[in-house]
Amino acid sequence: MNLFERTAKINASAGVFAALAGAAALGQEAAGGGDLWLRLASGREIWARAGVPGADSFSFTAAGRPWSNPDWLFDLLAFGAYSSHPQLLAWLQFGLLLGTWALLLWTAQRRGTSPLASGGALWLGAAAAGPFLAIGPGSAALLPLALLLALRELPRGRWAWPAVLVLWANLDASFALGALALLLDAGADIAG
Repeated sequence: MNLFERTAKINASAGVFAALAGAAALGQEAAGGGDLWLRLASGREIWARAGVPGADSFSFTAAGRPWSNPDWLFDLLAFGAYSSHPQLLAWLQFGLLLGTWALLLWTAQRRGTSPLASGGALWLGAAAAGPFLAIGPGSAALLPLALLLALRELPRGRWAWPAVLVLWANLDASFALGALALLLDAGADIAG
């Protein structure tokens, strides 16, 4: 391998790293927004009770009424990270976004998209989504969606879809998007 080929490989690797790190950084925000504190309090309750509470203990007007928490797994993970070290929660968010963008970039490049085009599209998508990516179950739900898309590219990857959907169903209520992805995939197979 000559110097030109080695330099091209290094540049391609640096470009992928820059695309991923930049896209993940666009989703970072201050930790005080959204319903983060409710998520942490819910995670603390789940940890203390060793189970998901069935009654609302957080609101004044609905205290004691039945309460379901479809995001219980995220709440527990967020509380565990935050109680270990508050900065760990921000790093967890960064890691979730980095994993999401990495899977999407891999999927795009596997489909034959040029590295420059897929990296640029990734940055544009991350910039557009950034204001909506608060630390919470909604942004954590992007990773299972990206995983479903990536598994579609593997010969036997679809066999893992039920496990991804079970994980997703316990992270965020948006898991219905995964069921929709299954239906669209089945429709594409029938039509194609």
